[in-house]
Amino acid sequence: MMVVKMFLSLMLMMIIIIPMFNCQSFAYKPRFHPNGLPEQCGRQKVRDYLDCQTKMENRFEITPDDYYLGSVKFCCFVMFQNECEIEIASSCNKTLGELTDRATKNQFDNFCRPFMKPVKTFCYPYDNKNKEEFWFYSNWAMNFTSCLIGIPLFFCLIGRWFMFKANDVIDIFKPRT
Repeated sequence: MMVVKMFLSLMLMMIIIIPMFNCQSFAYKPRFHPNGLPEQCGRQKVRDYLDCQTKMENRFEITPDDYYLGSVKFCCFVMFQNECEIEIASSCNKTLGELTDRATKNQFDNFCRPFMKPVKTFCYPYDNKNKEEFWFYSNWAMNFTSCLIGIPLFFCLIGRWFMFKANDVIDIFKPRT
């Protein structure tokens, strides 16, 4: 009975402690401070800075394999995470924001060059934030195009049908020879 209680208490401790660790965060680029930002920036900014990676991982659906394989999706993740971090770092310390930007670009520009150009439009299909908007506008464009083609075609066919019927009616009243 004692063994069962110890086992259950160990399991309970694991259930409580394991979620406290962010096992999905990979240190794939250099940081200038252990927490990303100096403590003078404030706890909230440090927390926001550290959350940039998690937010962008979720936004671009980055898996651990993506960190080791070069792809457009991973490069988009790096680019948008860098923007998130620069915004927060620059609001605290302008020099730190510039250092973060320069370090990220030095490390990833050559890596991402084969996959994409420095244009964000390549990221649009991989960005979960824009997926609903993308489908809304693409459906709207398809409906608009269908109307542009369908309505004139409909009236053309209706007109031909009426012309065909009118010719039949005219033929009825023509005298037969």
